[in-house]
Amino acid sequence: MNNKFYCGIDVSKKKLDVMLLAQEKFHYKVVENSNDGVIFLQEWIKSKLEKDAFVHFCMEATNVYHELLAFTLLENKNYKVSVVNPRIVKAFAKSLVKTKNDKTDAKILAKFCKERNPKPFTPQSKERRELRDLSRLMDNLVELRVMQKVRLQTFNTEAAARVVNATLNSIDNTIAENEKEIKFYYDNFPELKKEYELLNSIPSFGKRVSNVLISEIYKDEYGLYNPKKLTAFFGLEVREMESGTSVWNKPRITKFGNPRVRNMLYMAALVAIRHNAKISDFYLRLVNKGKPKKLALIAVARKLLVIACAILNSQKPYDANHISCYNKNSVKIA
Repeated sequence: MNNKFYCGIDVSKKKLDVMLLAQEKFHYKVVENSNDGVIFLQEWIKSKLEKDAFVHFCMEATNVYHELLAFTLLENKNYKVSVVNPRIVKAFAKSLVKTKNDKTDAKILAKFCKERNPKPFTPQSKERRELRDLSRLMDNLVELRVMQKVRLQTFNTEAAARVVNATLNSIDNTIAENEKEIKFYYDNFPELKKEYELLNSIPSFGKRVSNVLISEIYKDEYGLYNPKKLTAFFGLEVREMESGTSVWNKPRITKFGNPRVRNMLYMAALVAIRHNAKISDFYLRLVNKGKPKKLALIAVARKLLVIACAILNSQKPYDANHISCYNKNSVKIA
């Protein structure tokens, strides 16, 4: 194998800030985050390197904005692609720079790639990604329906009301079609169906939470759902901001990563503390120890994620009598 090169890419919705580390020299480029931009990026990299050079790319997980780039680069056998947790990169960056911008972020990622050699990116299966897109579309449709319902209440004329009602009917029809499409994946892919049934066994989850989690979750390099990694990926870690030896801010969740799952688990936590005796006891213990209620709810959301991972890994439905076992080999809950 020829010399190994490293490329850090700071990903945003519209552009890619690229820093190539080749022979101890940095080369910087900005391209569009689009099909044409990614093609241009690969041509630019080829122009800087010898033929068939091996390149290790590193980028942070950014909801969906990194996917076009990551999936395209994976097609090249001379490329290794790593999609890394932003929190880990942020910790690495603290020892390197004091100023922060897109260019330095890309440079930090290139250095991180070289020094830490993160594991390669393992994408979700094609059917799970398709289910995810349908599930996200369902969220948008539900939100749109709520907006139209609110709008309907503000009109005093029948003409405007007729238009809004027609819009609502159209949205309802689209939701029904989308539900059929989602059902197709559970009917035709046994792994998805099994996971859906397992997650539905958890009190407080229900169809929507189960669907969101299945469509967004991913396995680690060992083929397991890793609660510690997923807790970080979904931004459910609680951290204290410190300056020197004194804490200068209240503990708060990191909010890195995927907000969709984080929000859904938080809503599930609100239901669980009312209708799941074991979870309710856990929540009240935290509150009685002085934990702020919101942080206690975040702890419940993390616990639900740990339970979900344990159930999916064991392929056994939820059992309230074994709830203490779901915390073994997992992240610290609170």
